[in-house]
Amino acid sequence: MPIPFKDDTDVADLKQTAFNLLHCDMREMDAILDPLAREECIEWVPLGHPSPASSPAFVVYCNEKARVIVNLRRVYYKLLPDAYPLPKPTMDDLRAMFHRELLYEEDYQCLSLGPLDPKTQLNPDNED
Repeated sequence: MPIPFKDDTDVADLKQTAFNLLHCDMREMDAILDPLAREECIEWVPLGHPSPASSPAFVVYCNEKARVIVNLRRVYYKLLPDAYPLPKPTMDDLRAMFHRELLYEEDYQCLSLGPLDPKTQLNPDNED
């Protein structure tokens, strides 16, 4: 898939050096990227071949599961504006995350401290 850069883009500064990885991180990265290469979702660039851009990648662990993160911030600054737009939440979606109705029928108020997290609720005393 071609990357739509701006017309006057100089890609000379898009070549970045790789991050140092531990051997266990390299094994996890290979386990994630090899199936993607077999399905032709990604393409390996052989060492020594010129590439106009390169971005460093690293491995993070979330819930004991490895995830590969690619730092594409420099590439994003050179792209056409909104070439790959991200979904923007509407105000109704944001308000629904942080707003809860008062529970008048149960004669108390429920105050939420976190977005849609029922574990972090305070129930104030009726005396106040």
